[in-house]
Amino acid sequence: MSTQPMMTLSAQLADDEPQPDNRAGDQQSDRGGQREDAFRTDLPVTWLLTTTHVVMNAAAEEVRAGRLDADDAPWFIGAILLPAFTQTQD
Repeated sequence: MSTQPMMTLSAQLADDEPQPDNRAGDQQSDRGGQREDAFRTDLPVTWLLTTTHVVMNAAAEEVRAGRLDADDAPWFIGAILLPAFTQTQD
């Protein structure tokens, strides 16, 4: 299982996270992946980030509980998040 899609997703997510000095500022400036049409634009960035955190925490818990192999976790995370983030064609 390849981790390349997850690495790409992580890099793009980093572009969308608010900078510490801009957290209360204009969210429009924090939509790098959406501006580049890489991410869905029909969902708020905050929802996409929340979804990412929930899926990653769930994967970590599954690994901790022994229900998911740590080497497979990136693939499972990517399998859920890539379609969730992919810009849909109308």
